Amino acid sequence: MLIALLLPAIQAAREAARKMQCSNHQKQVALAFHNHHDAKNTLPQGTRGHDMNTWAMFLFPFIEQNTAASQCDPGISYGKSPNTEVFRYFRVSVFVCPTDNNGTLESIVEDFHYYSHNIVVCMGRDGIYDLQSGSGGSPYVDPTLGWIDDESFAHTSKYRAMFAASCSTKKTETAAVSFDEVTDGLSNTVCLSETILGRSPGGGYPDYNDMRGLIWYGYTCFFNTNQAPNTLTADVTGTFEKTSHTKHPLQLITKSITAGGYRLRMSARSWHNGGVNAAFGDGSVRFIPNQIDLETWRAFGSTNGGESVSP
Repeated sequence: MLIALLLPAIQAAREAARKMQCSNHQKQVALAFHNHHDAKNTLPQGTRGHDMNTWAMFLFPFIEQNTAASQCDPGISYGKSPNTEVFRYFRVSVFVCPTDNNGTLESIVEDFHYYSHNIVVCMGRDGIYDLQSGSGGSPYVDPTLGWIDDESFAHTSKYRAMFAASCSTKKTETAAVSFDEVTDGLSNTVCLSETILGRSPGGGYPDYNDMRGLIWYGYTCFFNTNQAPNTLTADVTGTFEKTSHTKHPLQLITKSITAGGYRLRMSARSWHNGGVNAAFGDGSVRFIPNQIDLETWRAFGSTNGGESVSP
C-alpha cells in the first residue's frame, strides 16, 4: 500500500525533472539561434528544400558541433556523401526531450539509418509544403497568398514565419529572417517547440514509416501553429508512411499522389502531460497547454501578423 501511494509521486517528480531538462535544452538551442544571428545578422534558413539541408546543420557551429559542421556540405542533400556519413547514427543530445521514450531512435530512409530528434522550428501559422510542385521541387505555400516561389515567402507573406523554407533548386540563404523583421516582438513569436519521435518498426526504403523527428529532412524539420499542441488532427509528414500513434495521429501518404496533392503540415507535440515546451524569439521557454486559445497560438506563430496577444 505504501509503494502504491508513493509511486505516483515518484513518477510525477521524475517527469517534472525530465520536463525541466527538456526546457533547458530548448533554452540552449534558442540561445544558439541568437548567437547565429549575432554572427550572420540573420537566423538560419529553415530548410533549403525538402531534401536539402535544414536549420539543424546550420546551427552546428553554435552548439559545439564544430567537427560535424566541418564535415558537412551545405550545398548538397542530407542524403548524399559526405553528409550521409555525418548524419548516419548521429544524435545531438540538446535536440532530445528525455520524456519521449515512446518512439524509435531511427528513421530508415533509403536504407540509411538516421536518429530522430524532438526539437523542430516554427515555420509560421499557416505555411505548408505542397507535394504538387511544378518543376524544381516542393515549394512552401502560404495559403494567404497562394503559390509562392522560394525567397519571397520570408519577406512578403501576410503571416511571415520565424524560419523560412525554399524549393530544392534554391541554395541561397536569402530567405533567412532577421530579428528586425519580427515586428510582432520576439517575446510574442514562437521560435521552436517539440515533435514526437516517430515509430519505424523496420524495413528499408520505401517501407520506412513515421518520419517525425527526422530534422535533417525539409519535410519533417518544422511545425506550425495552425493546430493546437497535441491536436487530434493528424500530421501529414512525408511519403510512404504506414503507422500512427493514437494520441498523435498521422495521415498516411502513398506513392500515388493525386492531382490535388498533399499539404504537409506538422503540429507541436510531446509526451509531457497536458502540453508542450516552446521557446520564443527572446530566448524564453514556456509550457504551452493543449487548451491554449487557438487564435492566440496561431498568433504566436507569425512574426508580422499584428495580432494583439499576451504571452
